[in-house]
Amino acid sequence: MTWEKHHSDTRQTANEAAQRHEYAAFISYRHLPQDQEVAKQVQHAIETFKLPRGINAPGRTDGRLGKCFRDEDELSASHSLPDRILDALAKSSSLVVICSPEARDSVWVNREIAAFIEMHGRERIFTVLAYGSSAESIPPLLRTETAVPGSAEATAANPLAADLRPTTTKKKRDEMLRIIAAVADCSFDDLRQRGRTRTIKRGIAIAAAAVLVIAAIIAALSFASAARQDALVAESRQLAAESSQLLAQGDRYGAIEKALQALPKSEASANRPLVPEARTALEDALEINTNPSSPWWASYEITTQAPLGLIDNTLSHKTDGETNLAGAIAVSDIGGFFAISDSAGNISTYDTLTGKKLADCAMPAEATPLADGWYARSMAATENYLVVLNASGYDTTLVCFDAKTGSQMWSLPNTGGPSYDTSYGADLISMAFPLATGGYNVLVMDLASNQTSTAAVEGIEILNTATPYFNTPGARLGTNYAAFGNQLFSLELDTSESNRTTLAYANATSLAYLDQGLIIATSADPMPADDVTRRYAIEAFDENLAPIWRQDGTFTSEMIVNNGITSLLAAEPAIRGTTQDESGIVVSVGRQALVLDPSDGTPITTLSFDQSVVAASATSDTNPADYTPDNPSLITIACSNGTVNCINQLNTQDVNNDARRLVLPYPIRWAHVTQCEDFDVIVAIPADADNRIVSYRTDWSRGEDAGDQYSLDELRALAEQTLTEGGRIG
Repeated sequence: MTWEKHHSDTRQTANEAAQRHEYAAFISYRHLPQDQEVAKQVQHAIETFKLPRGINAPGRTDGRLGKCFRDEDELSASHSLPDRILDALAKSSSLVVICSPEARDSVWVNREIAAFIEMHGRERIFTVLAYGSSAESIPPLLRTETAVPGSAEATAANPLAADLRPTTTKKKRDEMLRIIAAVADCSFDDLRQRGRTRTIKRGIAIAAAAVLVIAAIIAALSFASAARQDALVAESRQLAAESSQLLAQGDRYGAIEKALQALPKSEASANRPLVPEARTALEDALEINTNPSSPWWASYEITTQAPLGLIDNTLSHKTDGETNLAGAIAVSDIGGFFAISDSAGNISTYDTLTGKKLADCAMPAEATPLADGWYARSMAATENYLVVLNASGYDTTLVCFDAKTGSQMWSLPNTGGPSYDTSYGADLISMAFPLATGGYNVLVMDLASNQTSTAAVEGIEILNTATPYFNTPGARLGTNYAAFGNQLFSLELDTSESNRTTLAYANATSLAYLDQGLIIATSADPMPADDVTRRYAIEAFDENLAPIWRQDGTFTSEMIVNNGITSLLAAEPAIRGTTQDESGIVVSVGRQALVLDPSDGTPITTLSFDQSVVAASATSDTNPADYTPDNPSLITIACSNGTVNCINQLNTQDVNNDARRLVLPYPIRWAHVTQCEDFDVIVAIPADADNRIVSYRTDWSRGEDAGDQYSLDELRALAEQTLTEGGRIG
């Protein structure tokens, strides 16, 4: 393949370029849903625009600009551009770059820019801002004075050609016209003026045929009412744009409310015009006019009255005293609810699917708040109940609430030291308490009846109460396993017989019992004072704590600093569950997610990411009965940069599957993935706020777009029903 290279002493005019090239423009963009939609709009505008009389596209006489090249296939992970891309670049008279924060750092977008500059120079490169600021969206090659690193050619960077960020329809139309003017190599003002002249002439011809009708309309309308209609149209479009912005940020209910403000009260109402953008915004928020390339939907946003505290292994910006030990959130994977605790002493439960507030849970008078106002040292969520442990040192109170009503079921004072709660079964929990006299105590409780079984391990030294520790039940309710520091214990509650072994590293970070009779424990080096590499191990034991296998590795903790809030992502190794057929153990550590073979610990799948994994869970896009080795579970993985990937557990290349990816507009410091009815739901806490929770969900079986099947009145009724289910009405 050959192409004619541009030289600085032979400037290429647009007319010369068009006469020699097949495409009016090559459209370069990042293959993400939002970028792709803007690229489609730009392509459609260029290819369908009819130039006004007197203005012709370079090299054409039919008043058209010509066709564009827009690659719809994701490029594979190679070191050079494919021949078909290079051929299209060589045959294109201009390059239109769709700019966004994701496109700015895209390897392929930057390679396409560099190749076009080498072939044609940079005079015919035009940038289109899709979203984000220009500073964070325009690729580096287009912001520098030198076209290609190492080149002798030096020209000034092209100015921004068009801004297509969410705006009014008129503004967007003008920005599209700027793109067309750039590709056509003509003046924007001249193109706009001639276009207006053409429109006026066409309007005059139509008016001549209907002059009597127009005269009657003009006579009937006053100047004041016309001005009011124009103002209402502009207001509705602005409200629609705000609705779209709220939806992009995850606030689905806010988006619905804003879109309803932009629409008439009913089909028969004349309180405001029916603006198409407002109807589209409402359909988007109601999920009946969605982009089929992405299965993720924004669900809701919750703002707490005060900051949240410790969230699993992620610390908020507060790092003093017992604040580090405050439990902030507990999710019931079988009960469809989650609970949050904030520094104002509030403990509340919410429906996981809709975000509707279920109840407030008031702690009893004998419970005292921890440092900074928290009440919950730890929380456990079962199918129907929420258990809150309030502990200051060894002074504790254990309280059980009905999760749906907030009613206190029972309260137990002086239960022992602080614990880490593990829920299992329908409404049974197992809790381990370190004792002030040494050793630890285990309680297994039936929450509905407040019946308990207990046993203690004595005569051993347990680390201080600030050390993380974990416990999990065994194959029967009378067996318990617990990890304190680097010690792993087993305890039979009916005989008080215990056993112990030593873990690989000083701090246990997670513990799980598998149905195959395996105890899986993870441990790591202590948290370093600075950001350095740490060692970790994943170990498997039999029910007698005899070692079976061990996997070692290293990881690095990292910090997120966003809007003045610093979050430490310890990214400790954590067991996240098993795959659908229990053939693999899902573990996250640092920037990796692993699927391990339970029999020997061999990695079945190793997935690496750009930033720390904050959540991972096995899920499925099929009915469990349809599972086969060729149709395995998906692993849903959330990273601290706000990217959520649904990955085929047997295909490491599936990490690049944009069709199942959710990209949040902000980084996150905690997330939890669970199944709720027919949906997979992710609940996340952004890194730029310590009192905000957002939720997205995906339905793998959703149908086709049905937005046009609804009348306006039906849309409003559906919107009110959705707001009621979410607790926004009633």
